[in-house]
Amino acid sequence: MSVVAARVYDDRIEVAADSICVRGWSKMNSAEKKHTKLFRFKDLVVGGVGKSEEISLFQRYMKSHMIKEMNEDGILDFLIEFKRWKKDFCGDDEIENRYILASKGQCYSTNGFFVFRVNDYYAIGAGDDFARGAMYMGATPEQAVKVACDLCVYVSEPIVKEIVPINEDSGQGADVGEDNE
Repeated sequence: MSVVAARVYDDRIEVAADSICVRGWSKMNSAEKKHTKLFRFKDLVVGGVGKSEEISLFQRYMKSHMIKEMNEDGILDFLIEFKRWKKDFCGDDEIENRYILASKGQCYSTNGFFVFRVNDYYAIGAGDDFARGAMYMGATPEQAVKVACDLCVYVSEPIVKEIVPINEDSGQGADVGEDNE
């Protein structure tokens, strides 16, 4: 699985994730530093939980498609097109994973086609209750992921972190790639 935690501060958004990668019931320790479920593409930070395969497809799709506007509608339109592309690419049109997306001063979480803005803090994935509880008590996302790693068997260190600065351009759309449909 994995856990991703995000917190919106006055001057930045911090997003952290564990780095577990499994095959069946075994951890793939050699993959820990090569594959992460938290990545940056241009000015967009994406954290995903669920199947690594879908996260890889999501990354590939982002190389040629963009979120037109960084808001609920823009992200929903992006997810709808990703679902169509995924069906054409591999025959599977389900979006099984959950995502946190942060760019230009805004943070959103997705669950299927439900998209909502994160205004303070949020966590997704295995151990998300532990991480949210830790952030409720004032922990940073990195500290919250550490708590989840300590208490949940489905997440594991090392912890990775990305920071998105908040500036005067925070109301603009996300520049995440070329739109080549």
